[in-house]
Amino acid sequence: MKKTISISTLLLFYTILIAQSTLIEGKITDAETSYALPYSNVFIPATKEGGFANDEGIFQLKADGVTDNDSIWFSHLGYEEIRITLGALKKMGNVVAAKPTQYNLAEVVITPFGARDMVKSAIANTKQNYPSDYSKIRMTFKDFSKRSGHRSHYTYFDLDAYIKSYQGKKMEMFSKVYSYEMYDKKGEFAVGMKPENILQFAMVENTFKEDKLKDFEFTYLGNTTYNNSELDVIGYKSIPTKKNDFVTVSGRVFITKEKKAIEYIEFNVKSERAKRFFLVAKMDTLNVVAQIAFKPVDTLYVVDYAVQTTYAMGTLFGKRDNLVYSTTVKTKDVKLHLKPEEVYPKKEVEEIMKKEKPKDISLMKEDPDMRLK
Repeated sequence: MKKTISISTLLLFYTILIAQSTLIEGKITDAETSYALPYSNVFIPATKEGGFANDEGIFQLKADGVTDNDSIWFSHLGYEEIRITLGALKKMGNVVAAKPTQYNLAEVVITPFGARDMVKSAIANTKQNYPSDYSKIRMTFKDFSKRSGHRSHYTYFDLDAYIKSYQGKKMEMFSKVYSYEMYDKKGEFAVGMKPENILQFAMVENTFKEDKLKDFEFTYLGNTTYNNSELDVIGYKSIPTKKNDFVTVSGRVFITKEKKAIEYIEFNVKSERAKRFFLVAKMDTLNVVAQIAFKPVDTLYVVDYAVQTTYAMGTLFGKRDNLVYSTTVKTKDVKLHLKPEEVYPKKEVEEIMKKEKPKDISLMKEDPDMRLK
């Protein structure tokens, strides 16, 4: 009898252990640059648990009853899907490196001018593919800088953005704030941005202005399917000039086949020569990485997220320094076609940033949780 009770107790204990949640966490990066891949999708088939990484490529998932033999999948537009076991993830130090997709052109041949025309066509379709009247977007905004590994400023807002955009003009934005945090390290140099700065950057008609298309070489890379959408992929690279022969701009544009709408843009700006900024900084290396993603809402496309991160090494105020500046907006919810009386006619973000003094950054215990629930 005692033996039976002992075995039953062990089985019960084992069952409880299996039922407990396991926290799975790690980081997703670009295999070629080691930079973070923001908002990559993460999925565990065994439990149907899913989510995405934050703006710094960091992900966290809780799963019940999983073992090292269970699979975990990672995907990001423009990168090869990764399917590994949880055990393999641990052996990799919980860091996953995704490789850019290699496209198969097969028999499709599109000239550089044809590739340029595909981008021009997508820009010409802006007004029919993106909202042109006011929209309300519930979003999180995050802006921070690091110097030699420590944070020198940090700003976070949870807000409603009332935006009128996609008309070839400067974006109009009003805002209603739900919560916010502002910190900085006194006496340190930092470059801060506001939500409208990064959102202005996400306006497709301003990203590739027609008079600027001549400054780039375009190449048709192939096509891909992502989230049930067929996309043409265009690569681009700046044409060197005497004025900026040391600066290169490159990236990819993903255009939907059906509606000819831009769904994703990536940028990589590199400076291959030491350059002085703001009179106090001389950077030996400078690399700006940006991603802009759009998602379909009803029959239109709205910004899903925009991330711009600058990595630099050089001297600041005469001292060697490593600098990282990063700004992110992430959409939580969208309401299109607002009536005039539904627009909140204030700019609370701007008012708060002008009136409120940031707290000392040493008081910041941890970053806000940027994951959507």
